[in-house]
Order: sequence, then structure tokens, then C-alpha cells
Amino acid sequence: MALNTLCYLAFLLVVAAGYYLLPGRFQKGILLVASLGFYWLSSARLIFVMLAGWLFCWAAGIFIEKQPKTTARRAGTAAAIGFLVGVLAVFKYATFFAGWLGLSDQFQLAMPLGISFYSFMAIGYLADVAAKRCKAVHNGLDLLVFLCFFGTVSSGPILRANQFLPQLASPKRFQPEGAMRAFSQIGLGLFYKVAVSDLLAVLANAIYADVYRYTGLTLFFGSLCYTFQLYFDFAGYSLLAKGSAELLGFSVPQNFNAPYFSRSIKEFWTRWHMSLSGWLRDYVYIPLGGNRKGKARKWLNLMLTFAVSGVWHGAGLCFLVWGLLHGFLQVLGEWLLPVRKALWRAVRINPDGRFASCVKCLCTFFMVNALWVFFRAGTFKQALWVLRGQFLGLSLQTFGQDIWNILLTDFNPKPILALGFVAFLTVSFLVAVALDAATRFQSREGQIGLWLLERRPALLRWVWYYVLAGLTFGGYVLNNGYFTAAVSFIYNNF
Repeated sequence: MALNTLCYLAFLLVVAAGYYLLPGRFQKGILLVASLGFYWLSSARLIFVMLAGWLFCWAAGIFIEKQPKTTARRAGTAAAIGFLVGVLAVFKYATFFAGWLGLSDQFQLAMPLGISFYSFMAIGYLADVAAKRCKAVHNGLDLLVFLCFFGTVSSGPILRANQFLPQLASPKRFQPEGAMRAFSQIGLGLFYKVAVSDLLAVLANAIYADVYRYTGLTLFFGSLCYTFQLYFDFAGYSLLAKGSAELLGFSVPQNFNAPYFSRSIKEFWTRWHMSLSGWLRDYVYIPLGGNRKGKARKWLNLMLTFAVSGVWHGAGLCFLVWGLLHGFLQVLGEWLLPVRKALWRAVRINPDGRFASCVKCLCTFFMVNALWVFFRAGTFKQALWVLRGQFLGLSLQTFGQDIWNILLTDFNPKPILALGFVAFLTVSFLVAVALDAATRFQSREGQIGLWLLERRPALLRWVWYYVLAGLTFGGYVLNNGYFTAAVSFIYNNF
């Protein structure tokens, strides 16, 4: 059951009604039943994998906490984490290696819903118990709610035990202001997903389905479409997840903060998939030594951390290269920092001024856009062709004809409907970018985007509600068959 379906919205409202109407002592049970029911409806055949992981994590946490000696605690933690990593690797890579060995017809292993996310949550929990950052959970049902909470189990955000588990300790009361904020986030998340990301997918999927057919501006446009499709897809999911949690009185981490307005690759990773970035920093980069052992070791640790990020996202050379290139660009950016400062001084431009910030944002965006090609392309060879082919056959006429043919073939053969699609997508995209850009600016009322959706004046707020609702409904209509078969979120595949 995807979070962008009407079925999920009805499910959420029913859960919220029972959660607040029944006595507080039943809240935890309602949350557990709802989470297990959600998982069963989404991945019934593989729920036993998640439950087995929960039992193992529960027992391992208690065992680690009881070890009086540091060496025994570390050994137990290493063995438990090694086991969880091994299980995750089997499900993520077994089918890939079977195909590599020519056995894909004989061997296909389905991947449980959210295994990449709840495995990292379990690993973080065990590491925190070992480091005494949190106590082992003796109530196994609390740990199960933490691992399979229906709002976050499929694609995050990646929760921390010492932040989420204390929130289970006391009953929640319905808060109208919190509910308004939750519904604002849910509505914005649906808009991002349905009216922007899924429509951009029509163009991105068509171009990436046959990259050798296109050159020049068409390939560049396809890469841009996927760059924004991925962002609005995952940001939309994260808003839906966060809104669902806040409707029930829980606070979960923010996952995005206008990442495409970053001024460096380093800043990008403080704004993109923030729960994963923080997890990798705390449980991979810092344990490797972080920046405590000199620059060379720091740069090696960065490369290793981003290699982990790459292989976590998926099997294949493209994901590994994508991760390593992000690490390399961070290292290169730090190494060239004195040179860049000297260049800004030479041209007498304030490196922290608006003009320089705009230049940095554009450079960072185009680097990130180029690296997303490895993330999306079917093979490493195709990724290289997309990057190279963008500079071949640069013709506006060819570009226009390619896009028009794609619209007539992949959307609708009627020209008037194809033009309507372009007009609708343009408006939705500009509104989405404007709302995202608003998070980078502050007013006396705080973030402009939140001010428009949640605060005064009421008339302007309701105008925005109706605009977003209308665009979201239009997105549902334009996505043929959306009411019966919703388009899944991209990160559900990871």
C-alpha cells in the first residue's frame, strides 16, 4: 500500500481516529497493529524476514548490554551487525550476482519492503546500545513499533532509537495545530509526487528507455527531468511520512532542505536525504576515524563512506561509481578550497555574496545532475553515453521534435492533450520549485513556505490550499489509471 494512494489516506484517517478516540493505554497497541497490517498489505510474503530481524535485534541488544567487559561487548556488537549486514547483502545482491553468473532465469530473490531502511535502524540501535548512548529495549513490542512504524518503514526517514523510543512512553493527545501542520505536509507531499514527479517521469522514462536514440539537448533534458523527478518523488514521500507521524503525535527527522540550492557537494549532503547522511556520518565515517587522523586519512574515510552509500542504494557498478564520485568531489572541493578563494579575490568578488552564491549553486547543481545519470542509467555504458551524447548534435529543432514525439507516443496521441500536459506540468513544476526555494528564505514569520501553508493571512493560506489541491487532482487525472494503480516511489526499490 503506497503512501500516495487514496487507500492509504483512508487507512491513516481510520488509524488516527482510533488512536485518539480510544483510551491512551491502547495507543501503542493500535500503532503496532496498524504497522503490522500496513506491512502485511504491502509485503505479505516477506513479513517473516522483518519479524525475524526484529527478534534477532531485540535479543542481540539485551545480550550486548549485559556484557560487563568492553571486549565482549565489542565482539558481540560486531557479530550482530555483521549478521544484519550479511542478511541485507543477500537480499540486495543475490539476484544481481545470479544475473552476472547467467543464472537469473533460475534464481530470483524478492526484496522485503524497507529492508535497507530498517536494517540501518537496527544496526544504529545496536551500535548505540554498545556505546551506551541508549539502553537496550526489554519490551520487544516497543522495538517492533520502532522498526516497522508504518509511516517510515518503506523508505525512511531512518529513525534513531534514542529519539523515537522515548516518544512511545506516554500517550498522545490530539493537537489541532499539530494536525494542521501534519495535513499541510501530507498535502504538499502528494502535490510533489502526483503533480510533479510522476509527470516528469513520463519524459525521463521515455528518454532513458532508449538513450542511444537521442543526442544533444534531448539527453540533457532527460537528465534534468530525472534529477527533478527523483527529488520531488523522495521529498514528497518524506513529507507524507513526516506528516503521517506528526498526525499521531510523533516527531521524525527532516529528510530534505532545498538540496538543489546547495553551494557545494558537501553542503548538498547536509540537505539531501539528511537521515541517511547523518547515519553514515555517525556509524561509518566517525568510527573509521573521521577527521581525527590527518587529511589523507580523512579523505580516505570520506571515499569509503560514500562507497557504502553507493552500494546501499543498489547493486551494480553504476551505484558504486555514483557514490565514489560524490566522495571524490568532496575531497577535490576541500583540496581546491585555497585556489577557489584566491580566484574570487583575483576577480574582486565576495565569495559569500549573492553573485558568488548563485554561481556556486549552479555549479553544484550541474555536478549533481551529471552524477544522477549513473543513478538512473541501466548500465555503466549507457551512463557514459548520456554524459557524452549531451554535447553531440546540439539542435533546438531536433530537441523540440524529440520531445513532441515522446509526448504523442508516451502520453497521448492527441496534440491538444499533449499541449495541455506540457502546460500543466510547467505550472506545477514552477509552483513546486517556488515552494522549495521559499525554504531558503526567511521572513519575520519564519520560513516563507510554511507561512504560506500554515499561518496568516487565512485568505492567502486557503488560496494556496485550493491551488495545491487542484494541481494534485489534475496530476491524478493526467496519470492514466492512477486511481486504480498508483505509481510507486523510487526509493521503495532501494
